Amino acid sequence: MTGSKTYILIGRFQPYHSGHHYLVQQALLDCNQLIIALGSSNHCPNMFNPWTARQRQAMISACLSSDDLKKISWIFLDDYWYDDQTWTECLIDKLKPIIAYPDVSIIGHDKDQTSYYLHLFPEWRLLTFNNIDQINATDIRTALYQGEIESVETKVPKPIFECLNIYLESHEYFDLRLCYQTTITQKRSSLEVSWVIFNHDKVLLRQHKNDGSNEYKSLPLIDLNESLTIQGSLALLWKQLFPEPIVIPPIEFSSLYDKPQRVFSKRV
Repeated sequence: MTGSKTYILIGRFQPYHSGHHYLVQQALLDCNQLIIALGSSNHCPNMFNPWTARQRQAMISACLSSDDLKKISWIFLDDYWYDDQTWTECLIDKLKPIIAYPDVSIIGHDKDQTSYYLHLFPEWRLLTFNNIDQINATDIRTALYQGEIESVETKVPKPIFECLNIYLESHEYFDLRLCYQTTITQKRSSLEVSWVIFNHDKVLLRQHKNDGSNEYKSLPLIDLNESLTIQGSLALLWKQLFPEPIVIPPIEFSSLYDKPQRVFSKRV
């Protein structure tokens, strides 16, 4: 069929909300095939990913007509932390056998730095849409954990709101809500990062005095909260080390493994 189109939509949909639904509706108006790639399919339920890939597929399907679903193909994607190349290759390997038409586009909300993955496929056209009302799944999950489901009703399709009300009666929800409450009441971060900073043949140490006025030295140490990245903590570290204004020297990282979302309570 000349001019036939395949659109690819990648997302976690935790949960599927009205912004996602708008994307799907716009895609179905213009394409012959829509492939929905459900990310983070290799996770046990956690605060960041409460629903399995199968549950998310069912929730999205409940919002669509039978004619819509005839156009849709599904794939499940695993996460590969810190390895975009492997993640991209695995996605392409799963997509290529099921792409039905030569005119292929990636669609999505190019909203912030978390949307960088949309630009990893130069062989396909990128189509971006505005995120209506700036709805995001993080705020919806937070509202659920805070017991404020009424605030979610206008942000999700009706079948999703019905699913969420059922979900609130589940053991899984109570476990994650307890995890959320524990996390926000922790007074200290569970993750501390020690820096080993080299300047030529010197190592930066921090000097301390204990109660007995004995001096000792340690590596620079900083706590990380739920959202602070290792690289993002650098300016804060320098402010602690040097109260007076100082030019931060360029720092090279030999390796950097820095995903705050990997673990949610007790980052270790």
